[in-house]
Amino acid sequence: MSENFDLKEQIREYWSARADDFDDSFSHQITDGVELDAWKTMYAGLLGADEKHILDLGCGTGEISKVLFASGHRVTGLDFSEAMLAKARSKHADKGDRASFLAGDVEMTLQPDAKYDAVTCRHVVWTLLDPQRALEDWFRVLKPGGHLVIFDGNFMQTSFKDRLLNMVIGKISNAKPKLLQAQDDAIRKRLPFANGLGFGELAKLADQAGYEAIHRHSYLPIRRAQRRIAGPAEWLRTFTTERFVLHATKPS
Repeated sequence: MSENFDLKEQIREYWSARADDFDDSFSHQITDGVELDAWKTMYAGLLGADEKHILDLGCGTGEISKVLFASGHRVTGLDFSEAMLAKARSKHADKGDRASFLAGDVEMTLQPDAKYDAVTCRHVVWTLLDPQRALEDWFRVLKPGGHLVIFDGNFMQTSFKDRLLNMVIGKISNAKPKLLQAQDDAIRKRLPFANGLGFGELAKLADQAGYEAIHRHSYLPIRRAQRRIAGPAEWLRTFTTERFVLHATKPS
């Protein structure tokens, strides 16, 4: 068994264990109202208003899919955790043929060439074992002129301010169970982005994979919306971790 295969299985086990209560996580759940509206506005600005078929990578329980459905798109969600997919399928059972949720590896999707108008993911790239291969595969499944939209951040490197805020957050919020926290810490140390993922590094990988018009967009509109509905600990979390949005296109 290869080392990467073994690590993938550990990652699958970790996320599957979090499926039951993952929608309770403030950083994951997208609530109706101002937060959902902020996400819809962000996607509309990047993708336009016309209906698209979008591949939602690492879709988890289908929260980003919820935004895309609410924006009038068709969605294929891909995730390697069946526990997460079960939540997504249940959540979007009323979407009919606009929705499809498939088990698969986001680094090698096995989807047809040039099938999708857009590919998107949230907080996925920093967890990848072979990010260059992944971005090349996503390029392959995009139609010419198709969009790549990545929401991610530097979840490894923390500033002094972040560490202080996280100490306060830890005292006023519920922490992960110790076993899950230990699994999380062990996995993070073995990832390619164990020292952090910055926009510049991600943009370079996208350029090497063939994308053009690579631009950085601000996460701030979403964080401002979250602050309007957050409790004390969650409000503080919106001031930690450098996050960014990458938008690029496949040449026509």
